[in-house]
Amino acid sequence: MILLSLASKQIWPHVLIVNHLKPDTLILLHSQDEKESKGPAQKLKRFFENSGMISKGSIVLEEISDSDFDAAEKTFNDIQTRRSLPLHECVVNITGGNKLMSTAAFRWA
Repeated sequence: MILLSLASKQIWPHVLIVNHLKPDTLILLHSQDEKESKGPAQKLKRFFENSGMISKGSIVLEEISDSDFDAAEKTFNDIQTRRSLPLHECVVNITGGNKLMSTAAFRWA
C-alpha cells in the first residue's frame, strides 16, 4: 500500500493512520510554508524513520501548492506518473493540509 498524506502541524492523524494501515510507502505532501507544513513533514519523516514504523527509504517528501487548486491536483497526477504508482495501491489521507489541498486530493482520488 502507498499512503499519500497531506502534512500539517497536526501530526497525530499521520501517526495513527500509519500505525493502522502500515503502508509500504509513505509520501508526505507539504507546502512551502515551513511552519505549517514543510517543517512538520520533515519531522514526521524523521519520526517514522527512527520509529521503524516504515522502513527507511520508503518515506518521501513532495511539495504541493497550498493556494492553487489546479496545481495541487496536478501534483498528484505528476507524482503518480513520475513514481509509476499503481493507482489501486494508493490511499490518500486528507486530514492534513488546508481545505484547498484536501479538496484537490479528494477530487484526484
